[in-house]
Amino acid sequence: MAIFILSVSQMTVCKGLCTSSCYETIMTYTLNSAVSLNFKSGPETATAESLAADTSFAANVADSIAVGLGVDPSKVTITMIRIIKPLLRVTPSQDAKLKFDYKMVTTSFDEAEAAQATLHDPLRIISFFMRACTKALVEKEAVAGRKVELKNMEVGSVSLEAEMKAPNQATLIHV
Repeated sequence: MAIFILSVSQMTVCKGLCTSSCYETIMTYTLNSAVSLNFKSGPETATAESLAADTSFAANVADSIAVGLGVDPSKVTITMIRIIKPLLRVTPSQDAKLKFDYKMVTTSFDEAEAAQATLHDPLRIISFFMRACTKALVEKEAVAGRKVELKNMEVGSVSLEAEMKAPNQATLIHV
C-alpha cells in the first residue's frame, strides 16, 4: 500500500506510513517563448550574423530576459537564434532583426505561472517585461564595451509544460 502526498511542486511516494523509504519526484516547469529584437543601432563593427554568433551577446540577451521575467538568470537558456532581417544600413547592425527562442526552467509552479502571466498580459509585457529587458540588455552590453539601441521588441507565443520525473529516475530518500 502506498500513500501519495502531493504538493504543487513535488510529489512524494511512500511505502506504508513513511516508516521505510520514500521516493521524491520533482515537477519541472518549462516556459517556451521567443523575443525578436529590432536594432536601431548596434556595435559599430557588428553585423546581424556576428551578433547572432556571439555567445556573450546571447548570454546578455538571456540574462536580460530573466530580468524581464523576474527570475534568476540561471533559469533562462537561449535555444535558437535566427536572423529575421539581415538588411543593414549606415552601421552594419542598424535595422538588423534577430529572434531569440528561449526556455525558462523552474521547479516552482508559482514562478512559472507568474512568468506566463507576464507574457500573456499585453499591459505587463509593455510596462514591465519589455522595459526591464531592454534596460538590462543596454546596460549589459555597455559593460561588455558595446553600445546597442533597440528600435522595438516583439514577444512570441508562450507555452508552459510540466514534467514529472518518473519514479525510476527519482531520488531515494530515507525517513
